[in-house]
Amino acid sequence: MKLFPIQVRGGFSLFEIVIAMAILGLISGSVLAIIWQAGDSAAEIRDLDQRDEEVGRFLTLLRETVENLPPDGTLAITPSEESVSGYHELTIGNSPTAFTFGEIVAGAEESVIALRPGEVSEMGEQLFDLALSRADFAPKDETGSGMVFRVGEGDLMQADEDGRYWLTLVSGVRAASWRYWDDDQREWLDEWTDEESMPPLLEFSFADTYQAFPKRIVFQVPEQAVNPDAAEAATTTAATSQTTTSQSSSGGGSGRGGRDGGGDGERGDRGDRGDRGGGERGDGQKGGKGSKGGSGERPGGGDRSGGQRPGGGGDRSGGGAPSGGGSGGGK
Repeated sequence: MKLFPIQVRGGFSLFEIVIAMAILGLISGSVLAIIWQAGDSAAEIRDLDQRDEEVGRFLTLLRETVENLPPDGTLAITPSEESVSGYHELTIGNSPTAFTFGEIVAGAEESVIALRPGEVSEMGEQLFDLALSRADFAPKDETGSGMVFRVGEGDLMQADEDGRYWLTLVSGVRAASWRYWDDDQREWLDEWTDEESMPPLLEFSFADTYQAFPKRIVFQVPEQAVNPDAAEAATTTAATSQTTTSQSSSGGGSGRGGRDGGGDGERGDRGDRGDRGGGERGDGQKGGKGSKGGSGERPGGGDRSGGQRPGGGGDRSGGGAPSGGGSGGGK
C-alpha cells in the first residue's frame, strides 16, 4: 500500500488580510486628505487673489481721487463723533472725477466714503463695508409717472436713515481709520482740528478678515486743499495776468490793423497821366511815401508827408503804398 504526501497550499490568514486592509485604508485616507487640502488651499489662494484685486481697485480709485483733485475741488474728513453715520466720513466736493467707474461719469455733487454696517461673521464679529454715497445714486422718476422703485434688502444699494444711498466697494472690513501728518510737530495725529485746510499727508488704514495686520496707505494731499488761501491767490493772480495779456494782445492787434493809406499823397492822381493819345502823361506829382517820423522834405523826391506809428505798431497813416504817380515828363 502506497502513501501519497498531502500538499498544503500556502495562503494569508484572516488576521493578515485585516492588517493589510487597515494599512491600505490609512494610505488612501492620507492621499485623499492631501488632495482635499490642496483643493482648499487653491480655493483660499483664489479668494485671496480676488480680495487683493478688489482692495487694489478701491485703493487705486481712492488715490486717484485724492491726489488728482481738481483746482476747485475740496476735501474734508468728518470725525465719527460728528458724522451722521457714526463713522469717519471722507467728503469730496466739486470733483466730477471722484470714483468714476463704468460708463457713467459722476456729477459735481459731493461724494462721501464711509463705513457701513455689514454682515456678522461666523464667530459673531460685526463686520463693515466701505461704501460710497452720491446724490445721483438716489432713484429718479425718469418716466414722469410719479412712481419710483424703492430699494429692497437684496438690492445693490441701500439707503440709510438720512435717505442717502450707499454702494458697497469693499466688504468684510473689521475697522478703518484716518490719521493726519502734522508738519510742525513732525508726527501723525489721530484728530485734525483745522477746518480751513487739510494736512499735507493722509494715512488710511483698515483691517479685514483676510489679513492678520492692518493695511496702511499714505496719500499726498493737493496744494489747493493744504493751503486754500495761497491757491486762491495764485488763481486770482493767474486770471489777472491772463486778462492783462489778452488786453495787451488786443491793443497791439488794433494798432497794427489796417494801413490807412498814404498820407497826403494819393495814388488816385495817376489819372492825370493824361491822354495817352496826345502824348502827355500828366503833371501828377509824386506825392511822397509818407514821412518817417517827420524827416522833412527829400530834395527832388517829393513831400514825405506825415506817416506815424503810434505805440509801437500803430496805424501807418502815411506809410502806405507810394502815393501819386510821379511826373512822367521827366522820362
